[in-house]
Amino acid sequence: MNIAELDNWITSSGLTAKEVATIQPAKGNYTFRSNHILIGEGKSTRSFQTGYPSIDFGYQNSVIIKAFSAMARYESLGPKDYYAGLRLGYVRSIGDTRNSVGFGLTPGLFKDNASWGMNFKPDIAYSILSKPFWRFSLQMMLSYGYDFALSNADAFPVSRQDVSVRAFLH
Repeated sequence: MNIAELDNWITSSGLTAKEVATIQPAKGNYTFRSNHILIGEGKSTRSFQTGYPSIDFGYQNSVIIKAFSAMARYESLGPKDYYAGLRLGYVRSIGDTRNSVGFGLTPGLFKDNASWGMNFKPDIAYSILSKPFWRFSLQMMLSYGYDFALSNADAFPVSRQDVSVRAFLH
């Protein structure tokens, strides 16, 4: 294009004519979307006493600074006892988008002292995501949840409060 106003703008922009030629207008709306498989391991504590190891496996679908996740979670409550659930969560990035806050809802099934029961756990979480290395990122999550009994409330461990620290590989 041979337009004087364009030549003046190029001169004042600090760009070269060749660099300006590579600038392309947006073609419709583009939304950044990414999908991640999450594999995690962590530790939960009830009543700030004994810690319970947990394993998570999930999927996260991110659109710009929001994400939906679904994670299957297994938590050991003892040698033959466990808690298993499906956590559905929503996350929103804050600040530099490596930090995020979110919440989750986990319906779960437990076996403790040969008794079975069902719980429902809402939680809030804060996460920090590392810069990518090779094809992976590491995410640290701190969460607080509270287990509401749906059945067999007397069989669940000492406290229904749950504080967890988990590490995920994206």
